[in-house]
Amino acid sequence: MQAKIKAGYDNNRVCLADAVPLEAPFSIALSSSQKCNFRCRYCSQSLGPEEKKSHGYNDVLMEWDTFLKIVEQLKEFGTPMKRIAFTGLGEPLVNPRTPDMVKVLQEEKLAEVQVDLYTNGYLLDEEMTRRLVGAKLTRLRISLQGLTSEQYRDTVGVNVDFERLLKQIAYFYKHRGDTILYVKIMDAQLGEGQEKDFHALFGDICDEIFIEHLALAQPAMGDYEGRSDDKRTMFGEIAKERVVCHFPFFYLQIDAEGNVFPCPPLGLPRAFSLGNATTRPLKEIWNGETHKALVMSMLEGKMKELSTCSTCQNYKCFTDDADNLDDRRQEILQRFVESGSNV
Repeated sequence: MQAKIKAGYDNNRVCLADAVPLEAPFSIALSSSQKCNFRCRYCSQSLGPEEKKSHGYNDVLMEWDTFLKIVEQLKEFGTPMKRIAFTGLGEPLVNPRTPDMVKVLQEEKLAEVQVDLYTNGYLLDEEMTRRLVGAKLTRLRISLQGLTSEQYRDTVGVNVDFERLLKQIAYFYKHRGDTILYVKIMDAQLGEGQEKDFHALFGDICDEIFIEHLALAQPAMGDYEGRSDDKRTMFGEIAKERVVCHFPFFYLQIDAEGNVFPCPPLGLPRAFSLGNATTRPLKEIWNGETHKALVMSMLEGKMKELSTCSTCQNYKCFTDDADNLDDRRQEILQRFVESGSNV
């Protein structure tokens, strides 16, 4: 096997407690699509239309004008983000303009480290491969839902030709250029003995490979019918309890309609939005009173008093020591007050 067994996060992390408050978010998640070609049973996409709306999102694609407005607003921060990722409530490749969006972000040098794209890979035909590689995508992350067509049908709710998917991934790897290909599957999707099968099938057609843990990433989905827990992070490490959720201090998620959220969980209620980028600049949202109130509440130890946060366990999906704010929250709180910063 040529691929490195490597967890899908950057080990070279800034100590967040030393860096905050930030003038600009480190990480931006863009949802170019809230439509998906799969209906994975552990994902919000498996919910019905009305239930989806109750969680605050519609099945729409990001309009090109909305994307360009977001690009101009990202430039207003005056410093590049460390990372911009196409991810969210839908499959990015359902939106035919996603490769064009990648190209713009790279040409504008809006990501210091990388532009990522998360995909199920089923729309990754030869043309899409050429467009993504040509757009200078930094990293493509493919999430597998099984190792056979039968497993896929059970998980995603539609018929999938697994052999076709395998060939498409091999084609991308062969023509990837400078793009890093990361292939992963969740432990809950593997049957007995299939870990070896996973490495055998994909270990020579990707750069990095990993088996992730099905962590409690989406509050709307609960504990995935008892198939997951909050004991381990999505990378299989011991999950640590935290007083302060670190995400609002460095992260913004922007959905296909321009709604801006302070953290990565999918299907967040619209009421938890910090604002909308089509009507209010991102820099103003990042430095706004709503965001300020949220991070202050976190630092004051009130995370579980916030209605949306009270039942959320997403912060346990990744609890790297570099992101721990708990031990220094009083110092950080004072730093925010003295700086007059809203975030």
